Amino acid sequence: MFDCILLMAGSGIRSKLPINKVLYPINNKPIYLYSLEVFLSIKECERVIVVIKKEDESLYNFPNSPKIKITYGGLTRSESVKNGLELVNNEDVLIHDAARPNITKEKVLEVYNALKTSSCSLLAIPVQDTIKEVENGFSIKTYDRNKLWYVQTPQGMKTKLLKEGLEKSNQSYFDDVEVLEKQFGIKAKIIIGDVRNIKVTTPEDIEYMKYLLGGRNE
Repeated sequence: MFDCILLMAGSGIRSKLPINKVLYPINNKPIYLYSLEVFLSIKECERVIVVIKKEDESLYNFPNSPKIKITYGGLTRSESVKNGLELVNNEDVLIHDAARPNITKEKVLEVYNALKTSSCSLLAIPVQDTIKEVENGFSIKTYDRNKLWYVQTPQGMKTKLLKEGLEKSNQSYFDDVEVLEKQFGIKAKIIIGDVRNIKVTTPEDIEYMKYLLGGRNE
């Protein structure tokens, strides 16, 4: 069994919406509900801890499920994860961005099952484009794209390790796997992700997600 921390306490400024982007409806269903329903449907998922902004609480209409637990986010992603971890009871925890509504049950279970032999796992897809480091408007370095991957969520890890890692440092991390990489030198097991599992960030992402979710109005 595992617990899920579903992060939805971000500001979503880049989406240019007047509301938190996860509350934006696609097919008459708010973005957050797509991934929430996926986790609720998985029998191996014992509870889903939704991390929200306190001021947004009245705007949510969560399903009536004993699996759902609510807590509030912090100023950073890492603080929000810490708050969510306080409600985690299982040895394994999966962390997912609610702004990735096109996650599937199959991919969630692949990440979870990898934790049976690894301390950490995550979804990722290989980079197809050339990546350059830019400084002051000029390219200063070209990276070997054969070694670069786009990281997605969910990311899975041992609850105890993540708690210990976050307690060791007050810094903010780009993602949750980075905590275990920097604090313990742990290498995450890579699970091939899905190009459709994008994170809604910009207005263009919202339009693309409308297309992707067009057949999922359940």
